[in-house]
Amino acid sequence: MGILDEALSFLAIHCSLTLQELDVYRNTFRQSTCNTQILVKISEKLPGITKLGLNDIDISNRPIVDNAFSHFKYLESLNMDHHPPNAIRSPRLFSSVEPDYNQDEAMILSWASDECCPALRKCRLPNGIQWSLHGPKLWFPLLSSVPQRKALLLNASKWCKRRAFC
Repeated sequence: MGILDEALSFLAIHCSLTLQELDVYRNTFRQSTCNTQILVKISEKLPGITKLGLNDIDISNRPIVDNAFSHFKYLESLNMDHHPPNAIRSPRLFSSVEPDYNQDEAMILSWASDECCPALRKCRLPNGIQWSLHGPKLWFPLLSSVPQRKALLLNASKWCKRRAFC
């Protein structure tokens, strides 16, 4: 990851006060592993960014991911399903497996805390679903990004009751 280290070091030295948005597409660095290492390096060298786009983040290693997010105090928008224009996207949005909305929300709530990313307002997870903040600790998935919209709408009343706000 020498090229990435050099690029991020250059950006940190010359642009850290003005750089707000950073998109990194995995194939740019021709790596064979997921972008979790890239996330860690960005969090260490450019913690002041407000918008970050990455792809192929393995969020199952929560301690590493959570630690990386703890450096981003100004991050408002996180896209972990970033693909450049005209890129061929995975067919995962048409999968028959329904996402675990409770697990997704719990993960976002842990990131959008005072300890991690207190400014976070939008988050697109690796599964392609975009979540938006609608009030203190009140996150909802963007309906147009949900693969099984009907299932989400059918379960919306139960989902709302668990959150005690509807």
